[in-house]
Amino acid sequence: FAHRGRQFAGWCRLISDEARRKSAAWAHWAKHRALWAADTFKRQCVATERAAAAGAEEFLEKTARRVGPAAGRASQAAAALGPAAWPACRLLAALSRAADAASFPVERRLRRLLAPRVCWAGEVTLIGDVIVPRGCTLSVEPGTIVRAARPAAEELGIERQAFGRRLLATAGRQARLVVFGTLELRGRSGREISFEGPAWGGIVLLGRGRLRAARTRLGSLLALDSSRATLARCELPGGAAAGGDARLSLRGCLFRGAVRAISAHDDAIVRACDCAAQGCGWGLVLEGSARASWRGGACEASTEAGAALSGRAQLAVTAARWGAQTRGFFMQGLSRLVLSRCLLRQNGLGVELQGRSRAALDQCEIVGGEHGLWLQNQSRARCRGGVWDGAGIGARASHETLLELVGGRFRACRKAALYVEDNGAARARGAEFSGNENAALCLNAAWLRLSLCALDSNRDTAVWGDYRSCLDVRHNAFTGNGKDVYREYRPIYE
Repeated sequence: FAHRGRQFAGWCRLISDEARRKSAAWAHWAKHRALWAADTFKRQCVATERAAAAGAEEFLEKTARRVGPAAGRASQAAAALGPAAWPACRLLAALSRAADAASFPVERRLRRLLAPRVCWAGEVTLIGDVIVPRGCTLSVEPGTIVRAARPAAEELGIERQAFGRRLLATAGRQARLVVFGTLELRGRSGREISFEGPAWGGIVLLGRGRLRAARTRLGSLLALDSSRATLARCELPGGAAAGGDARLSLRGCLFRGAVRAISAHDDAIVRACDCAAQGCGWGLVLEGSARASWRGGACEASTEAGAALSGRAQLAVTAARWGAQTRGFFMQGLSRLVLSRCLLRQNGLGVELQGRSRAALDQCEIVGGEHGLWLQNQSRARCRGGVWDGAGIGARASHETLLELVGGRFRACRKAALYVEDNGAARARGAEFSGNENAALCLNAAWLRLSLCALDSNRDTAVWGDYRSCLDVRHNAFTGNGKDVYREYRPIYE
C-alpha cells in the first residue's frame, strides 16, 4: 500500500506540472495574440484616418473650386438684403474661407498618396514618405524647390507596408519620394530642380517605377526591382544605387563627396557617360552579377578605390581619367575588367587583381604610383600597347598568375618595370623597356618568355633572375644597359 501511495503521489505531481506548463503556454499565446490584435487595429485606424483626411482634402478642394466664385457673388447679394440674410452671409463667408484655404498656393505641404497625374511647381514641402502609385505620373516643372520637413515616426513606412514592400534602405527619420509609377523632373539650364532639407532621404524606385530627370539636384537615388532611371546633367551628392533587375543610365552627372558614387548588385546594369566622381569613398562598386560601362568623364580623389568589383561583376571603361586615389581598380572573385584608352595618374595602386579575376588593358597610360598593375592569386591580365611611366613597379605578377604584354613602353620605373615572383608567369612580345632606374625585368621563382623586345638605357640590369626562375629570351635587342642579364647561378632554362 505504501508503494502504491508513492506511485499515485508521483502521478499527481506529473499531472499538476503538465497542467501548469500548458496554462503558462496558453497565457503567453493569449498575451501575444492580444498585442498583435491591438497593433493591427492601431495601424488600421491610422491608415483609415489618413485616407479619410486625404478624401476630405480632395472633397474640400473640389467643393471650393465649384463654390468659391459663386460664394463671393452670393455674399455680396446677401449683404444687400439686410439683417434677415445675416445667417446666410455667415455660411457663405465660411465657404469662401474654405475655398481660399483649399486652393493650392505656391508652397504646398504633402503627406499622402498622389493623384493619377500631378504637377509640382514653385515650392513644395514633403512631410513623411510621399508615394507615386503604379499607373500615376508626377511631373516637376523647372525651377521647383522641394523641401523635406522633419516627419513624425508614424508618417514613415506606413505606405510602404501598405504596398507590400519593406524598404531596408531607409535612413533614420528621413522622408523619401517612393515611386511605383512615373516621375518626370524637367529641369533646365538656369532653372534647375532642387531636392533639399536635412530630412530629405532621396528618391526610391520600386516595382516598375520610371524616372526621367534633367538638370536636377537629387540628393540620392535607389533603384530596385525592375525599375528604370535616365538622368542627364544631374547632381547626386548622396550617390546612386541599383539592385535587382534595375537599369540606370547616367549622362553628364556629378557625384561629389558620396560614400559610394555608383553601386550596383544582383543583376543591375549601369551605363555612365561623361560622369565625374570627386572626393568619394568609393567611385564605382559592383557586386554579384552586376554590369557597368563607363565612357569618358573622370573618377578622382577617392579615399578607398576608384572602382571595386567582386563576384561575377563586369566593368568596361573607355577613354576615362582615373587619378589621385589609393587604388584605381580593385578586383576579386570572378570579376572582369576591360580598360581602353584610359589614363591612370598618380594612383597608389593602378589596377589590382585577386582571386580568379580577369583584366584586359588596351592602349592605356599609367603614370606614377607605387604599382601600375598587380596580379595575385591565379588572376590573369592581358595588356596591349600603352605606356607605363614613372611607377615604382610597372607590372607585377605573383602567386600563380599569368601576365601577357603585347607591345607597350615601360620607362623611368623606380624599382622594376616588370616583376614576376612566386610561380608567376609572364610573356612579353614587342615591348620596350628603357630608362628604368633599377632592373627592367626581375624574376624570383618565376617564368618569363621575352621575344622581339627592346631593352635599352636601363641603369642597373636589364634582366635579373634567381636560380629558381625559368627564362626564355629570343630575338631581343640589349643596348646601353648596366648589365644585360644577371643570373644567380644558372637558370633552369635559358
